[in-house]
Amino acid sequence: GAMNLTRFVQRPFQPDAHLDTTTLEEAVTVAVRMLDNVIEVSGFPLRVQQEQARGSRRIGLGITGLADALLMLGLRYD
Repeated sequence: GAMNLTRFVQRPFQPDAHLDTTTLEEAVTVAVRMLDNVIEVSGFPLRVQQEQARGSRRIGLGITGLADALLMLGLRYD
């Protein structure tokens, strides 16, 4: 999964543009919970795969749109 940071920029390209960190935090919390639930309900061909997945809990959540979000906030991305 990925969080598109541009979706959390309030008043993009305006002098008072800002990142809505409260909404971002809420969205990340929900995404982490949902992806963690996927680990529980996923079927694995081998028992060792199930043990590894449930033991490490790697959910694969990242970000996208960093450069665009920075531009929307009036920050340079070099």
